[in-house]
Amino acid sequence: MAYGLLPLSGPDPSSEALDRYELFQRFKKESQKLSALKREGDSKAAELAIANLAATAGYENVDIFTWDMEINKTRELMRFTKPEVFGEVELRLTVGSHGGPAVEILKNGRPQKSIPANIKKEAYVAELNEAVKDLKQQSSRARQILEQAMIEGQVFKSGDLEKLRLNPVVGPLLEKIVFKHEDSFVFPDELNGVDYDGAIIAHPHHFLEAGLWA
Repeated sequence: MAYGLLPLSGPDPSSEALDRYELFQRFKKESQKLSALKREGDSKAAELAIANLAATAGYENVDIFTWDMEINKTRELMRFTKPEVFGEVELRLTVGSHGGPAVEILKNGRPQKSIPANIKKEAYVAELNEAVKDLKQQSSRARQILEQAMIEGQVFKSGDLEKLRLNPVVGPLLEKIVFKHEDSFVFPDELNGVDYDGAIIAHPHHFLEAGLWA
């Protein structure tokens, strides 16, 4: 996957990096449908491509690059939270308190269970449904990335969590996670205003070592 090594030469390098990142993530997702041997090889190839892309984009840490791409993707899709009106019907993207995306449908101000047939073929409706699909995939990716961060002991720097907590998809996932900072176990909101360089996601083994897991 040498594509990740090619210079970001377009007029908007950040957007180009996001496009490539999404391409590699789709490739990795599609590899799950293959045989075990092929799946492992393609998955590693996608991870290497993302690491190469991170370096090309000027990042020293692929983990930070990954989170920045996920944040940029969410920011791009948040334009759908602005209501779009079709006569008596109003549509918009919503993200629940648990990070789950959905389409809110109102007709004359009243919630509806489905999009009316007469506007289902509107281009905006297709884009809105695609945005919901993308955010659901992002939520799934975020869970996997957080789990991997716990396993690998990814170190978070001051400011990292504040940025992630502002993400409407990732933020709700973080609120349920316990972090280990020096000898303390804390939730993200307890780190506000604190220099928490070196914080990691607490692994069950950490609780066992601390005598907090019988």
